[in-house]
Amino acid sequence: VLVTVVFYLVSRVITRLENPPKFRFYQFMRIIAPPPLFAMVLAVIPLFIVIASIHFLFKGNTWSGTPGKYDRWLLDDIVPNYQDKRLDVDEVATTRNGRVGLAFVIAGLFLVLLSSTIYVPKRVSREEREILRKRDRVAKREAIWKPTMWKRSNFVLISLLMALLLVLVVEFSFWGDFGTYIWYVIVLLRVVGVPLEMFLEARFRESLLVAPVMASYVLTQQLITFGADDFNDFILSYFIEYGITILERIYFDPYSKQALEWMRRRGAQLGRFLRKRL
Repeated sequence: VLVTVVFYLVSRVITRLENPPKFRFYQFMRIIAPPPLFAMVLAVIPLFIVIASIHFLFKGNTWSGTPGKYDRWLLDDIVPNYQDKRLDVDEVATTRNGRVGLAFVIAGLFLVLLSSTIYVPKRVSREEREILRKRDRVAKREAIWKPTMWKRSNFVLISLLMALLLVLVVEFSFWGDFGTYIWYVIVLLRVVGVPLEMFLEARFRESLLVAPVMASYVLTQQLITFGADDFNDFILSYFIEYGITILERIYFDPYSKQALEWMRRRGAQLGRFLRKRL
């Protein structure tokens, strides 16, 4: 907060505007703060119930206050593999962790599918159907074109691919020498984030669908800072990442996308020129 205040004061002093706009902090917070907080409460309550149910189903014995390696619980007497003839008591803890992980994967897939129905509601009006049909040339010739289904499927596919990428990034943060190169990783992820966001915008064509996917990417960027060697490196990496965020959003972001779009157009022109010559 202090860094943000200092940055605002410096920008306020060196501005070239004769009459700079007033800083309406409370009015701004009154607009943007209540909806996310309310949405967080609505999302956390059912998720907490699901996570608590999963924990109770597979590790409920830990709630009794006497957890042990050989304590039996609801599903502990079921062998982990259909080929196993008898239960190995030494593998009970491993089996529990595997079942909990599988339950989390299933819950995550369900949330992705549910999100696709929330972010892409079913459009039933005739005007919206015609607009969606005109946006794709193939759709005009296909009688089975179902824009809602295709759009939801596209959202689910991109979300799963992004989840796979972020899992690899998190696994990479467990590397023994990750703390040595954490600064390079932070900068690299920031650089990769710009074309990645442009790719998502081209695939989704709606900012509402890009926002949740990019939010997971930014959250993972902050999560991997826990891979720092010590607490001092963790705090320093946080301030460096925060400073990069400020500089990116104020100075670089307005021009980086324009530069990449200019490069894309020039690349397309070069490709057409080479095809004509060859």
